[in-house]
Amino acid sequence: MEGLRVHPDFQGKGIAAHIHEFVLATWRRIGGGLIRLATGSYNVKVHKLCERTGFKRIAEFIPYRGSELIEPVNNFRQLSLAEAPEALEFVLNSPTLPLSHGLIDLGWVWADPQLKHIEEAVQEGHAWWWCDGLGFLSVWLDQERDEHSPAIQLVACPVDKLVELLVDYRRLMGALHYPSPGWVAPNDPEVLSYLETTGFQRSWDVSIYIYELRP
Repeated sequence: MEGLRVHPDFQGKGIAAHIHEFVLATWRRIGGGLIRLATGSYNVKVHKLCERTGFKRIAEFIPYRGSELIEPVNNFRQLSLAEAPEALEFVLNSPTLPLSHGLIDLGWVWADPQLKHIEEAVQEGHAWWWCDGLGFLSVWLDQERDEHSPAIQLVACPVDKLVELLVDYRRLMGALHYPSPGWVAPNDPEVLSYLETTGFQRSWDVSIYIYELRP
């Protein structure tokens, strides 16, 4: 579920709840799989609506940003389209994927990683091997910011190498002239410590809650 909004003049009248329940009824009648949505940590009414209708909160993400580093970087090689299946298998078996609750960030939409996501990142020139296959990185561009600032979409590597990869990520974005590299990162103490160690700072007081409803 994505983009449910009610005009301020009509809020508080149960319209969002009505739409929400209509979508759920339609999903139960003709749909399959699961329903997932993201909402701000401040949006208590949505939290209560989700919980009342059977959703469970599965994850919390916190936006971080840093500055690009204007330093040499030679540790990245751009993926080819033929390597996308190999990259997906690498990601799915990476010890860093569980830190992100097994989800890929598609630009404020979180999903299970699929081959099409890797292929799209490759076609956009936004997917790389790191350190000769020791790690993988893909990014998405925040289109709401005029400068199209990047954010991590998927990162995969040994956990003890994540600090090195994050520093190289800043260098790579500097080489590509992408300002303010970021990561809407999982609220995991180890990950947040790594971000602060490598020069990233929290960029928004609000965190993002992910809710799921399964059949």
